[in-house]
Amino acid sequence: MQMICEYCIRIKFVYNSHINSREINLYPPSVQKLINLFSKFPTVGPRTAARFVFYLMGLSKEEVDDLLKEIIILKKNVKM
Repeated sequence: MQMICEYCIRIKFVYNSHINSREINLYPPSVQKLINLFSKFPTVGPRTAARFVFYLMGLSKEEVDDLLKEIIILKKNVKM
């Protein structure tokens, strides 16, 4: 299990130069992966996706399990 300092996880350093822009994220890989996945949702950018991840991190295991269960039920029962 990764221990994550809330202050450290929110730090983002952006380096802008005349030639290129580079963004360095100090998020752990598991957090960054979820941010990238949520960023694929319509109208959700990286900042909102990060808020989703921080919210999920604050949930209990039971709440996360309920969410996962409902997503699985949705995919199984609803066809598009």
